[in-house]
Amino acid sequence: MKTFTLISLLTLSLVGLNSCKKDTTDEKILINFINKTGANIQSVIVDNVQVGNITNNGQTGFISFEKFGTDTQMPDCNFIGLQNNDTLKSTSYFYFCGTEKSQLKPGKYNIEIGLYTTPTEKYFDLKFR
Repeated sequence: MKTFTLISLLTLSLVGLNSCKKDTTDEKILINFINKTGANIQSVIVDNVQVGNITNNGQTGFISFEKFGTDTQMPDCNFIGLQNNDTLKSTSYFYFCGTEKSQLKPGKYNIEIGLYTTPTEKYFDLKFR
């Protein structure tokens, strides 16, 4: 009986310690990228994080970032990928003023990837969804 009581107390102690673990997902920045460009994107890198390929109308699932910038409430990151054999950067490449730059708070975010084109250039255009 003493052995049973000792095992029971030990089990309850371990269960109690396990329940004290803090859920760290509340402290992370998790971003899901959604490709709405009309074509696949290959070899995506976002702020030195290798994301990989994103199919047309596909999603990456939530990816963890230590920090992630915004400017005028738009995603502000170094986003690079290949599309139709062209290396494209994002329009956030032009966010250089810095008057409204800030960091995202921990949480889950969805970013839609579109295209912005000029007569001579093409860029990925990122927007929070």
